[in-house]
Amino acid sequence: MPPLAHEIYKHLLRRVRANQPSITYGELAAGLPARHATHHRSPRLHAALGEIALACRALGLPCLPAIVWSRELRRPSDGYYKVAHPRSRSEKSRVAAWEREHAAVVRDIARYPATLPATLLATVSGADPATGSATRSGNSAARDAKASAP
Repeated sequence: MPPLAHEIYKHLLRRVRANQPSITYGELAAGLPARHATHHRSPRLHAALGEIALACRALGLPCLPAIVWSRELRRPSDGYYKVAHPRSRSEKSRVAAWEREHAAVVRDIARYPATLPATLLATVSGADPATGSATRSGNSAARDAKASAP
């Protein structure tokens, strides 16, 4: 998993553990260290959130990126639902799934590891664990991670 995803994971975890269970995409992007500076609409930011979501699923944890939402929509963007709730089609079912997931993140925050295991992150992102560089598509890596999840 790219360093940006590691940094975002740690940032989200700190927020929820500090009893700040919500953050906008803009606040997230602005709160990242300068070495990971990115725009809140950056494909890199959203890809990193997707990788974190897949890693959480592979560990049997609620999807930590459920705490991130769009200020305009007052809920996550469409990309969140594609990864976290791909079967939710209607607006009503999407919002209900997100609300349940958000509550589960807050309830289960003590179960999250301080960092995600490098081998899991490499599997989810399709990166070589030794180098961090991509070795295959994220979609095939995500399928493999999901299939090997407990």
